[in-house]
Amino acid sequence: MSNFVTIQAIKKVSELDIFCLLVFKTIYETGYANLAAKELGVSAPKVSRCLTLLRKTFDDELFYRRQQGLKPTPLAEQLYQPICQLSDTIEQIETVAQQTNRNPAKPLLNVAVSSNIISSLAMSLSSSKFFNHFGPLRLHVWQSDTEEKNS
Repeated sequence: MSNFVTIQAIKKVSELDIFCLLVFKTIYETGYANLAAKELGVSAPKVSRCLTLLRKTFDDELFYRRQQGLKPTPLAEQLYQPICQLSDTIEQIETVAQQTNRNPAKPLLNVAVSSNIISSLAMSLSSSKFFNHFGPLRLHVWQSDTEEKNS
């Protein structure tokens, strides 16, 4: 395979939407496009558009229609593990990003308050600039057996 073909293939695959790769993975695992749409919380036409784009990108049908659902082609069988690994890596990136976005100088503050003021206090705090100064806050209903929480 020439360098040009390799570069073209890499460019084609790199332009794929990550969501389309999740569609591939979900169809592979469920065997049905409609189930994939339901599991991913999107419309069936959106899954169909992703599948069309995937088929065009990989120049392969990827899934054969059978009475028992969609059966992966040999290429789809080969793509499944790398796509799963990419999906896992993306989840790890998301986890790290979420942890990094937490300001370590402003840890979560847990506060227990009586049930008769928790609603009004929550509304008051949500409309104030409290969080800009003190960071995140979690309100808990005070009970006689409430202990300090460390988070």
